[in-house]
Amino acid sequence: MNTPATTPPPAPSKFSFVLVIFRVLLAALFTYAAVLKLQNPQAFANSVKAFEILPDHLAQLATFAVPWTEIVISACLLLGLWTRAAATLLAIVLGVFIYAISSVLTRGLSVSCGCFGDAAKGICGDKLGWCNVIQNSVLLTLTLVVAVGGHGRAGVDSMDRRS
Repeated sequence: MNTPATTPPPAPSKFSFVLVIFRVLLAALFTYAAVLKLQNPQAFANSVKAFEILPDHLAQLATFAVPWTEIVISACLLLGLWTRAAATLLAIVLGVFIYAISSVLTRGLSVSCGCFGDAAKGICGDKLGWCNVIQNSVLLTLTLVVAVGGHGRAGVDSMDRRS
């Protein structure tokens, strides 16, 4: 009896490797940002209020929700679990950040970033500027690549769920 020849699994593509790198990079960055925000929630709350976009009660909610949302998204990205959904949610979060920063800049407000908590200033410095919009746009681009491309070759999403 003839059995069909088994074909070897396809070699990992360079794009799959890039997806894993982007996932891990985004996960590490947003975990770091979340931990710094959680270390000094009052400084983060002051930063959120300084944007003058949300009423005080929603600013308090955002102060709690943003870092925990970043941690959950980061965990999903790191594990490759619900990768496209996590990346899509992160893209929405980054879009809100870009909108909020642009709003502050066009209104001429001088606001401390709060992006990485009170302890770290990030690559753009302490005060919000167009550098922050560019920085978040680059992160948004990486996030959209993951949202479209998925988990790559490694991650919980790639496990065979039929067994």
